[in-house]
Amino acid sequence: MCVRHVYGSLRKQWRGVIFREVFWKVAKSTNEVLFKKHMKEVQDLDAKAWEFLEKKIQDISADYSSVHLLNVIQLIIICLKSLMGPL
Repeated sequence: MCVRHVYGSLRKQWRGVIFREVFWKVAKSTNEVLFKKHMKEVQDLDAKAWEFLEKKIQDISADYSSVHLLNVIQLIIICLKSLMGPL
């Protein structure tokens, strides 16, 4: 799920320039400190919007964790094959 889809879902319930600006601050956060700061802004605006984003973030994190794990396993297999040489 991309950020635009999350924003589209959020926008159905929480409209306005303020939510849009704060949402994109969260999405563009480049480190954990900024992310938490901007999520706090969402929470201060509307607790339900914050809960909505938290749930979406957890769902996305779970998806990416699975994909990341598979990528790591694939890289390990490639490395092992290159070390073993042709069979």
